Amino acid sequence: MLRNQSLLAVFAFSLFTQACGARVVAFSDDAPVSDAVITDAPTSTDVALPPSNCEPGTWCWITPSPRGIAMNAVFTVSATEAWAVGQQGATMRYVGGRWVPYPAITTVDLRGIWGSGPNDVWAWGSQQDTGAPNATYALVRWNGTQWSTVAHGPLPSIQGLDGSAADNVWLATSSNTTSAIRRWNGTSFVDLPALPNGGRVQSICVRSTTEAWATAGDARNSHPIFLYRFDGTSWSLAHRAPEGSSERFSSAVVCPADGVALVEYFSFDAGVTTYIEVRNGRVGGDMLPLTGSPDLVRTPHGDAYFFNGSQAMRWTSMGWQGPINGGNGSTFSSKFDLLRDGSAGWMALGSPFLSTWSGGAWRVDPQTVDKSLSVFVNPGSTPTDPVAIIGQQVWANRAMGSWRIAPTPTVANGLLLEAHRAWGADANQVWIVGAGGAIAKYDQRTNQITPATVVPDIGAVELLAVHGSDAANVWAVGRNATVLRLEGDRWVAPPVALPRMVDGVQLTTISLTAVHVASANDVLIMGDDPAGGRFITVLFRWNGTAWTAESNGGGETPAHIARDAAGNVYSLVRGRVTRRPAAGGMPVEISAASELSIQDLHVSPSGAIELFATDRRRAALYELDSMGRFNVVGAPLDVEGITSIVRGANGSLWATGAFGAILRYEPRR
Repeated sequence: MLRNQSLLAVFAFSLFTQACGARVVAFSDDAPVSDAVITDAPTSTDVALPPSNCEPGTWCWITPSPRGIAMNAVFTVSATEAWAVGQQGATMRYVGGRWVPYPAITTVDLRGIWGSGPNDVWAWGSQQDTGAPNATYALVRWNGTQWSTVAHGPLPSIQGLDGSAADNVWLATSSNTTSAIRRWNGTSFVDLPALPNGGRVQSICVRSTTEAWATAGDARNSHPIFLYRFDGTSWSLAHRAPEGSSERFSSAVVCPADGVALVEYFSFDAGVTTYIEVRNGRVGGDMLPLTGSPDLVRTPHGDAYFFNGSQAMRWTSMGWQGPINGGNGSTFSSKFDLLRDGSAGWMALGSPFLSTWSGGAWRVDPQTVDKSLSVFVNPGSTPTDPVAIIGQQVWANRAMGSWRIAPTPTVANGLLLEAHRAWGADANQVWIVGAGGAIAKYDQRTNQITPATVVPDIGAVELLAVHGSDAANVWAVGRNATVLRLEGDRWVAPPVALPRMVDGVQLTTISLTAVHVASANDVLIMGDDPAGGRFITVLFRWNGTAWTAESNGGGETPAHIARDAAGNVYSLVRGRVTRRPAAGGMPVEISAASELSIQDLHVSPSGAIELFATDRRRAALYELDSMGRFNVVGAPLDVEGITSIVRGANGSLWATGAFGAILRYEPRR
């Protein structure tokens, strides 16, 4: 989803050893509580619930705070102020020791940011329209009081923005056939001279009103092959790729000093990346200052860096300085900004929030979980509201007015529990299954997750589903025909193995994906098998004494099953919901949702059929109506990485997702 998503928590950054006054900001007592950081040590953090006045008809973030969507770019205003922009037009300002979200005025993903000072900040980005071949672009500006949209001219695509002052902001735009460069003079955009020979601008870098640089292609080259310099009056060619060669510029142009321009250079034929440096009219360059495949980036303050994950080098007038080592296997993001004296800075594109440069290191600010929460645990005195949420090596349990986020316990082979499914008869006995053959039990009374006893040892087989009818009748299934049932306080294999011959076909490697338990004598298990060179869907039924089985033909991979009060069996197969009569027989399709990526299927006690599904970045809970149509319950959630949505008490909805996200939807009354 994001490049360099695993951002360092502590990054030893030794470049600015001469800097003084390193910024260390303490959060005040009334600042928003931060979220958990999952480290090597088993730690936990309380996350306060939001105020009860969540706006009706909207989704509210509980954690991470103040938002959990990805922030794509940052601009450091001063040692105590910064801006971050991100998905769905998100803008956040760091001021007074905390990040403050601002209402979005556009729905596009903001991907770049530049500013001349606290009262002049620009951000821009794009978002692909649903079903449309072209992206939608937006340009927004902060004037010290509010954000507003700014028309970026007749050409639809924004290639870049840079400037040297509030009245010298340059904007590059393009279409499929042409491009334009315009300058903001403090009041409006005015046209600048076009690039020579019909050059199509790809990137710009601005030093002053009398020095700017641009890379460009032409009608035959979508990749830039020209580097131009502006002298206050006109453009001149500073360098071009050799005629007829496969060499192209592969980065945006950076101009870190007067008369200097840098750009990365790539040969498609040789597969070699270098860079060129234009300094006072002379063209030079060498091999990249880092090994591997480093990238050249420009910060909003105009500095040039090469980075390749865990290392970075900074350009100075004396050459490249570094290397700067990330350490501990951490990854350097390309989206960061530092003050020139090195006293403060921020970095994006790691966790959904940011890292701050403080005390000689990068530190997560605010802190956040980088694991997904996805498996809801719903039982308790209010069965429709979650009391615990389990995910990928992290979990959260609700106590009083807060959520506590902590690492999941260690299971076999020293691994943290990575949960797939959970089911419980009550809040004090919730069973969780996951990767590595893990089974664990959650107990709300002790707020603990404890690995279960499994007899015999099933090794590292992945368990995919768990379900029960009551505390004494619980079953779990997984890959390699694994079936386990609860017997007292131990998990054991059933007394009779699954049949391996179904409808005359010999099954080989069965992957069981779903289980539904109505009673000790009525268990359904669904799976598939690559028998005879094709996938066969198989439904197994346990009657308390023996198994029966039937296939559903080939080419279908099942996922999830549920039953209504009449015993009809609902299954989810490739975006189609089918119903099989309780007495058996072939399933009948009752509705199709091929445009959705359906993640879960549920039949409520009232018989309502519900689906959790995603479509690109949109996630929603859907309910099937009497006409066979799926309708959104509540409101969709336009956030990437959402893994589940369930109903809550009094018409509310709860959602979980990436980065430890927990959200709540408050219905309209």
